[in-house]
Amino acid sequence: MPITQQRRSVMQLAALAWLAVIGPGLHGAPADESASAAEPQQQVQFLGLQTALPGDWQRRDPSSSMRLMQFVVPGNAPGQSAELIFYYFGAGQGGTPEANITRWRSQFRAADGAPSMADVVRFDVEDIPITRVKLQGRYARGIGAGPGGGGKPNQTLLAAMLQTPRGQVTIQLHGDTPLIDSIEAAFDRMLRRVEPLTAR
Repeated sequence: MPITQQRRSVMQLAALAWLAVIGPGLHGAPADESASAAEPQQQVQFLGLQTALPGDWQRRDPSSSMRLMQFVVPGNAPGQSAELIFYYFGAGQGGTPEANITRWRSQFRAADGAPSMADVVRFDVEDIPITRVKLQGRYARGIGAGPGGGGKPNQTLLAAMLQTPRGQVTIQLHGDTPLIDSIEAAFDRMLRRVEPLTAR
């Protein structure tokens, strides 16, 4: 093999080894998927920001003062359900990303009963730091730490904590895993499209 090809092969192997070391939780923002560009969208606004959601995600009146917005996501099969919630607790409130991740992990259990592992990605959009979290397993959803009861099996939580100029906004999409898997790309597109209202 020529020396140049040998060097190229060594460099490629080194790059693959580096990707294996850093793992899935340290990459940048999720990649864009242009295939959905023609899907109907709805614009939403919160705390001087805006983004776009799929047009068939159904807006509901917030059920508490801590919720800026909430949506019901239609399922792909009978009995499937998912909910999208924008939380805001006020400037300086809402807990650190690390504290929230610890609390959410305590609400999940893997198939063997152990705490589920969190997939965490950090990136910036429009100078807004975002921490994105994914958890799967048996989910005992609640406000405090620790599972309340047995929890519901085969659930997924996608959460994003946005450090906005007015404080932290926490966005949660949770529901049946097959449904969340099918709309995970739409959740990530929503995050990438966050921008100030003055941007347009």
